[in-house]
Parts: sequence; structure tokens; C-alpha cells
Amino acid sequence: MLSLRSTDDEKQFILTPGTHIWPFCFHLDDSLPPTMKQNHRQGPYIRYFLCARLKQSDRYKMTIEQQYSIVIQRSTTSLRVTHLEVQNENRKDVQLHAFLHKNVAVAGEYFSFELDLYNPNRMTIHRISAKLIRERILGLTKEKNIISLTKNLLDVYDFQDEHLYGNFKLLLPQKTVASFSWETEPWPSRNSLTMHYELRLEAHMHDRLNNIRLQVPLIIINTTFKNEDQMMPLPSYETLFPV
Repeated sequence: MLSLRSTDDEKQFILTPGTHIWPFCFHLDDSLPPTMKQNHRQGPYIRYFLCARLKQSDRYKMTIEQQYSIVIQRSTTSLRVTHLEVQNENRKDVQLHAFLHKNVAVAGEYFSFELDLYNPNRMTIHRISAKLIRERILGLTKEKNIISLTKNLLDVYDFQDEHLYGNFKLLLPQKTVASFSWETEPWPSRNSLTMHYELRLEAHMHDRLNNIRLQVPLIIINTTFKNEDQMMPLPSYETLFPV
């Protein structure tokens, strides 16, 4: 629990009838993990709330308290952006090579990469799929989820040409949780909470044993608000403190 502001040491004041607004701001630590939904009933999750509390001077009147759910997004100020190249080859001499200009992608937006396929024996390649593999680690517990991006990057199925080269774009789901790594306080026991992603590209042959798979680590970030109109409005006084 984070205590953002307290009025315990301030003088009492009287609220006159009408609407009252108190502007406030606060700083959140960059190390805070982002909001994370629960995948299943026993799975980990991260939620954040703003708590507004009105303490009345009359001890016989109960304190009014309201919690307001907020979404925390991961800060992107300390990212190390780099390019990546991965390649693999199967027993039929089919070579698959992928090149990413940057290892960072934004949730809800397209990211691009280059793909180079060399097929000297003109083997039949049924399709090339792209998936996003999400791994969540909480202490010793690991969860893996597969997010399908496309079943086939190619325009046709059963590709048999000798060479294929192209620049491809894929759209990431808007609600993808950003990558992060975070540790709890050491007491009573320290646990790490991590969210990792990798892009999995796979050339599917009719014989699955000859499939070619590329696994590329990917950092997912969230979009930032571009203007105040995109910000979620704060609740009204009447909503927080109903009469």
C-alpha cells in the first residue's frame, strides 16, 4: 500500500454545501509492475486502486471511503533498443532467416521484420505462421500462453519457389501487458514477478519433423497518452462521497 497524501496533521475545515474539488498529483516509482489481469482463478494478478477517505470531525459519524481502480503502465525511459537476427535450417537444407530492426514493439500497433527463405531443393512449404509466446514467472511458478498473430505470412499455401524475401508487418493486440521484471520486498519472502515475450516464426512442412522454428525475444511496451483528451476522467465528488 502506498500512502500518497494524508491530512491527519492538518487543521480541520468545514465543507459548505456544494461541490468541492481538490487537485492533487503524485509520483509513482518507475519500478512498479504494470496492471496485470488474472489468467485463471489461481493465477497471479496485479491491481491498483486510489483510495479517497473523508474523516468527519464527529466521532459518531463513520469515515467515508471510496476506492477507484486505476491502470498502471510500464515506464519506457530505460529501454535498450537493439536489432536482432536469428536463423535456422532443417535437414532438407531449407534456411529461414529473420531480421528485426528493433527488439521493441508497441501494444496495439504494427511491428515489422524482414524474412529471408532459401529453398534450394524446392521443397513444399505449406505455410509460415507467427505467434507471440507470453511467459509469466512468479517465484517458481511459470505460465506460458500462445497468442496467434497470423496462421500464414505468405500470400499462398504450399510455397515451392527457391527463394523468398519480404518485409512483413504484424499487429499486436491492444491489451497486451508490457514486459517487466520486478521483485517483492524481502520479508516475509522475496519473490520475482516477470513477464517475458518471444516472437515465434515457424515454416510448416508437410512432414512436421522438418519444420523450421525461429524464436526471437521481444520487449512489449504500452502506448503513452498523447493528449489530455485520452486520459481517463477522475470521478466526481458526488460519486466519491454520495449524500
